[in-house]
Amino acid sequence: MREVAWDAPVPLETGGELRTNGPADAQALVLLAGGGTGASAPGKWSTSMVWLAPRVRRGVGDDVRIAQVRYRDSSFGAIRGSMADVGAALEVEAARPHPAQRIVLVGLSMGGGTCLANAGAPGVVGLVAMAPWFPTQLPVSVLRGRRLLVVHGSLDNALPLVPGTSLRASRDAVRRAEAAGADAEWRCVQGGLHGLAVRREGRIWRLPRAGAFARQIVPEVARLTAGEPPVRSRSAAR
Repeated sequence: MREVAWDAPVPLETGGELRTNGPADAQALVLLAGGGTGASAPGKWSTSMVWLAPRVRRGVGDDVRIAQVRYRDSSFGAIRGSMADVGAALEVEAARPHPAQRIVLVGLSMGGGTCLANAGAPGVVGLVAMAPWFPTQLPVSVLRGRRLLVVHGSLDNALPLVPGTSLRASRDAVRRAEAAGADAEWRCVQGGLHGLAVRREGRIWRLPRAGAFARQIVPEVARLTAGEPPVRSRSAAR
């Protein structure tokens, strides 16, 4: 599947960047935010989100605008700055002559936290998070009246020397969000790892079970952008 043909990146006042694809007068927007790194490093366009973007584009249709954020600094230690990058991206989109009325945030790993920090922004109807890192100091109460779907791989954080995030922590965050009044749901992709794809020698290689993640994420995003109610799963995702 071909990568999305992004418009030229727009610099954010925080030092990050925003790139978009789709009509400027779209009624719905999907904002993609990738994960982070242990050490301080200039942010890059998340490979997992680059892989996911064309699948989201096909799922939501041509009348929905999609966007991706590049952090100024990708470090977990600089997450406050990354949260500000996402917030600045939403402000840029809100300042358009015809801003989107429904916004869906999609975050991977640290991107779950950067999106959660901005989930109370005007127009946000839901957050779809993959293997999210939700810092405990971030209140989940901002999700009250909104949709939260967390999709986590069963092998995430289970393999030696392979980074990941805690299934238990993300499940607990979903429980707290539900108690706070969110329409919250947690799903597990059996055999799933941390992330969707990696880039090697200029090529994108999808990780095992990436397709299973996409089959959970894309329909959810499509329903939210269309203003349709979510379809809850009764069992773990496979």
